Amino acid sequence: MQSWQQIQKQYPNEHVVIANPQSSEVTPAVVESGNVVDHDSDLDHLLNRCDLSKYDRCAVIYTGDLGALIGERGMIRVVGDD
Repeated sequence: MQSWQQIQKQYPNEHVVIANPQSSEVTPAVVESGNVVDHDSDLDHLLNRCDLSKYDRCAVIYTGDLGALIGERGMIRVVGDD
């Protein structure tokens, strides 16, 4: 289990898949820690490679500057149960 700060430091400017993400009751949408199971600088490559359905709970998060990411891609992709 790594803290969010450790994840950001180890995987700068990458998309990470975090299994069993932990958050607080106050901010349930903010991941505070978890287990990184895969990472890539290219989100499409990561999502094509990683089978998210094998995890009970997971999060796909970008560790870099979201403003730069939104400017480059024009959107943030949300992955969840349908």
